[in-house]
Amino acid sequence: MAARRSDVQARAVRSGLGLPIERRLLSPWVLVGLWSAAGIPFTAVEVVITARYIDAHSPGPAADGTWAEAETIAWLAVLTIAVFVVGGMLHGLVRHRCRTREQRRVRNADRRYLITGSVD
Repeated sequence: MAARRSDVQARAVRSGLGLPIERRLLSPWVLVGLWSAAGIPFTAVEVVITARYIDAHSPGPAADGTWAEAETIAWLAVLTIAVFVVGGMLHGLVRHRCRTREQRRVRNADRRYLITGSVD
């Protein structure tokens, strides 16, 4: 609670001085986690739909009870999850660059203020 209050006070001081305030951006790892978490239900629904389609259009399981298409469905699920994880990694990389650029912008404004004593 004290850290949050300190952050709010620092933002108020910066705003009062006319200095730029760093935007609060999500961590890149949070984005990777969100993308990965979104991929799980999507993959589950995709597997169910694909399995029902294959079940409706195939003659049935082999004599030993195995499905010939089971390996295909498994690879489809793995590829779908991989696409979501890679998408999350790319989104996280872009967000990391944005965070770095934002921190650099605020740091440069601080440096200019300390050197010149003015915001401009």
